[in-house]
Amino acid sequence: MADMDYLCTYLNLSDADIAALYERADPEELQRDIAIIASSPVVDGLMQTVGGLFAVLNESRQILAANDTFLKSTGVKDALEVIGLRPGEAIHCVHAGDSPGGCGTGRTCASCGTAIAIVVSLLRRTGQERKCVATVWRNGGTADICLNVRATPFYISGRCFLVLMLQDISEQENWAEIQSIFFHDIRNMATGLVGASELLACSGYAGGPLAESVHRLSLRLESELRIQQNLIQVETGAFQPELRPVAIAEVIDCLRDVFISHPMSMHKHIQLPSTVDGSIATDLPLLLRVLSNMITNALEGSDDGDEVRLWLEEGEGDVTFCVWNSQPIPDQISGRIFQRYFSTKAKHGRGIGTFMMKYLGERALNGKVRFTSSAEGTIFRFTVPRA
Repeated sequence: MADMDYLCTYLNLSDADIAALYERADPEELQRDIAIIASSPVVDGLMQTVGGLFAVLNESRQILAANDTFLKSTGVKDALEVIGLRPGEAIHCVHAGDSPGGCGTGRTCASCGTAIAIVVSLLRRTGQERKCVATVWRNGGTADICLNVRATPFYISGRCFLVLMLQDISEQENWAEIQSIFFHDIRNMATGLVGASELLACSGYAGGPLAESVHRLSLRLESELRIQQNLIQVETGAFQPELRPVAIAEVIDCLRDVFISHPMSMHKHIQLPSTVDGSIATDLPLLLRVLSNMITNALEGSDDGDEVRLWLEEGEGDVTFCVWNSQPIPDQISGRIFQRYFSTKAKHGRGIGTFMMKYLGERALNGKVRFTSSAEGTIFRFTVPRA
């Protein structure tokens, strides 16, 4: 499948509809379009008054003009540096060069909000609005940004152009993300606690293994509150995890307590290792957060009756927790699986589970999070050092 075909399939478009999107304007045509836009008082007025990032594109999705805010966001001083580029190329998207066709033609572009808004707006001649999550090159490294994108076609001298407005909503998404993490995880813990308590009440006696399970869940609920209070410290690098030797068997027991009565486990099967020796150096509450997200993600991606498996792979100086489910991850999604803000669900604050796996697992616990996906299913792995 050619890279651009992913976008065709995603938008349910024919090859004929999108073939022209590969082509760029020749130099003479590009200069003519630039002159048309430069002489328009309407465009000039918009350039001076519109807040946020503002650009005008031709039908080949190339930039003809951009306001100062757009230029500052790209780190350039002269507008000529972005003229003729496509939006992803101008903002230094890490996927802009994935395909010879440039921005908008790569495999990952099939899930890019900016590419989709521009293409649909041009083909349907209607305004389109999307949320765009982009990983861009910044200061020698990469950063994830979240943009609200609005693309609107307009006509001058019988030619169609496109107004592109980008608003950085990364901060709003950050707060939505933190709130969603808090309520999502605390609710899950409370649900597990209630379920275990109900089983204890029905058993007709106090004490025993069920009582111990309730106690452990209560302690973990307290730890979750501590984690939430320190999430911002993790963001700034000020948070110091309490690394200590933890028995792997204790980790597995805690996971069993969480998921034995978890609503996501209904009508699905979770296979955990029965006997595990050894210990690891970790912060137990943070480790459980990462592993719980791995298992929850696998359960969410499974159908009723499916199995989710957790097992361990032992290395010389480390241990790897592996979580498998039978569903493969589509190609156009796999490149974004750990990207902040990105989600296949359309709610604010989503796209947090897989991001938090990698973020906490690597930044706070000195581990390594990765995944593989094929027709045989998907495996997430988290490697941590031994004690």
